[in-house]
Amino acid sequence: MERKEISVEISPVCNLHCPNCNVSERLHIPNRRNDANLVGKLIEHTPINAHLSFVGLGETTIPESQGRIARVLNQRKDLTGFIQTNGSYQLNPNILNLVDSRRLEFGLSTDYHHLLGGQKPHKIQPEYVFSIATSVENRDQILNYRKIFPRLNRILVSPMLDKEGVRVMSSWEHVEEMCHEFQKVLGKGVSVYSELPLLFRREENEEYFRDAEKALVKTKHLNWMASKKYGFYVDVELPDPSKDTRFLIDGTYVTDVAHALKNWKEVDKHSKPIESLPKVFDSQTKVYFN
Repeated sequence: MERKEISVEISPVCNLHCPNCNVSERLHIPNRRNDANLVGKLIEHTPINAHLSFVGLGETTIPESQGRIARVLNQRKDLTGFIQTNGSYQLNPNILNLVDSRRLEFGLSTDYHHLLGGQKPHKIQPEYVFSIATSVENRDQILNYRKIFPRLNRILVSPMLDKEGVRVMSSWEHVEEMCHEFQKVLGKGVSVYSELPLLFRREENEEYFRDAEKALVKTKHLNWMASKKYGFYVDVELPDPSKDTRFLIDGTYVTDVAHALKNWKEVDKHSKPIESLPKVFDSQTKVYFN
């Protein structure tokens, strides 16, 4: 059975204020929404055997958020998770246990802005990083990644599209060259890959996506293509609504993530309560429902 992929907003706050944050219109507001019973709703209503990507509204490794993630995954043994983080917080023992048991994995989002310190210098924690989503154009920054991050096993070279879907990286050819150069530097043991995010398909980017698709070939893996020239893999998001669900910090969910990236007014028009989904697990009895 195919695992359902669900993105989850687990934190209402962030310790950085990045210039291209695609949820800034909801995150950086005076009155934040934060459902106190979010964890309970996730435990009881998340589909069985789902894979949860903790991304979105806030920084996922803030201590309170680490506690929430551990509670969800420790109660629901059928779930696995992935945390996208800015790497600035140490991990608690419960989270490390989930990592060591291979039920939780980490990706570090880093770009030139972060490496220069962002709004304030912060130390990136090295011990837990399994993958890096990077938008770094300065190739020299990649040289020390294997030394800095001993658990590193893959690097995502991002297409560098901002929150409005405007192309930042000059061309798909530029992405291909970066992937190739990074792989040469990193050698075996670290996989370099890229992506074509459906979320950013805008009219002004059609040439970019067209050039990318011409340079790629299909693989036996759904949603994955490969570079004809260099062979690295590319994650291609397909327009499948069943794979486009996000649980929001206010206890609701949307099935079109683009609405969740705008503002609360837009979210309210398109979201529904999480508890309107089928209840699949009882927190008191630890019993699953068919």
